[in-house]
Amino acid sequence: MVKKQEMKSLPKNEGDILNRLSAGLSEQEIRRVLAGALNSLDRAGVDRLLKRVGHQTATALRRVLHADSSKRPPVPGKAKVKEEWEKAWDDWNSLIAEASHEEGQCVIQEHHWEEPYFDPGSVTLALEPIAARMKKVLPRVFEENMDPDFSFAEAVRNSMEEIESGLPDWMDPFVNEGFVLGPEATACLIDWEWRSARRRSMTTFQFVDQLCRLEASTQGLGLDEKALARFVGGLNAEAKKDILKGIQARRDQEPWKQALDQTYSSWFQIYKRLCRGQDRPAYLEDCRARIGQDWTLALPVAKDLERRKKHAEVLPVCAAALRSFLGVREGEKWDLREELLVESAGYRLNGRLDARLGDLLEIWGRSSRALGEEEIATAARLHSELLENWKNWDKAIAAFRRVPQPRFAPLRERLFAQWREFVAERSVAGAGEDT
Repeated sequence: MVKKQEMKSLPKNEGDILNRLSAGLSEQEIRRVLAGALNSLDRAGVDRLLKRVGHQTATALRRVLHADSSKRPPVPGKAKVKEEWEKAWDDWNSLIAEASHEEGQCVIQEHHWEEPYFDPGSVTLALEPIAARMKKVLPRVFEENMDPDFSFAEAVRNSMEEIESGLPDWMDPFVNEGFVLGPEATACLIDWEWRSARRRSMTTFQFVDQLCRLEASTQGLGLDEKALARFVGGLNAEAKKDILKGIQARRDQEPWKQALDQTYSSWFQIYKRLCRGQDRPAYLEDCRARIGQDWTLALPVAKDLERRKKHAEVLPVCAAALRSFLGVREGEKWDLREELLVESAGYRLNGRLDARLGDLLEIWGRSSRALGEEEIATAARLHSELLENWKNWDKAIAAFRRVPQPRFAPLRERLFAQWREFVAERSVAGAGEDT
């Protein structure tokens, strides 16, 4: 009789059961009870349970119970995936709310007498692990329409607007540094929006154009360069051709004009890679036009000119590259026969030899020699050797001795005097630092 009374007192309603378990047991105990209950069921009991919980949960539960966890983890059910997606966005939104607070963790005041400032980099880093969680479930969320009205681009834009509206106007959070999404967050944005674009039958260029416009229309927003490059690099040849054709057709229109005018921008780097593979003349033309902004762009141009034996054009290209490297202003001259390169470039090299600079000097020297400009060729070779060995007195002096005499004695003496003074100054400075 006692057993029958105990059985009658067991709750029938699921909500009542959960309330009782939550009130009386710890989470760990509830997990043990759940596992024990499932383990005690025979096949008929499992079948009754599956009928009771509904089709969607039953499908997910069946997969979980039949999975071989030693080989592969069970595939999560739709409800579990949606739950993880919503948890990740709850964490994302909580972080944005924190970043929008004037006294939040993303506002830094280094000294009490200084004004606090917003640190967008800390937000970027904090969002990355959240985005990594999103990336795992994103494909299922999209393909199974678990969040049909969602737009990742709009979510990012709204996040930035929330931060900007929450902080005081004088802080102006995205003016100086901007807000660059990290690789995980950018990958999520690209993944979601690309799936959406294909569903709407957009071309590849239309999608890339949409990303570029998102950056241009959202003040301070930047997308991770490597994530963008990885997406474009993974496309097939036809898609890359479509992107290049679209960019070239609109390169004089906004937002592409501004995006491509910035030599170090993600979009110019992508455009440059596409041109290099599909439109070599356009690639070289763009490189040549931008040497003043990025001296390394002179290398493919100089190599192409040397290959085509256009040595007379190589010399001004190399000279322009070196002026760009040294930061020589417009109208000012710099002559490698007159000034010691390692001294002029010391603060830019920061103690490290840039092999590309050596390559440029070698091309310059070969083309000068082909044109009979032996003094320039000799100076280029001397500078190249000193870049690597200026601190090694024996090797540096040997390089000076290789300068033909007496033909180029003034060149050697002039640069040797500069090298000797440069080494002496560096030696004194180094001794002072050691003490």
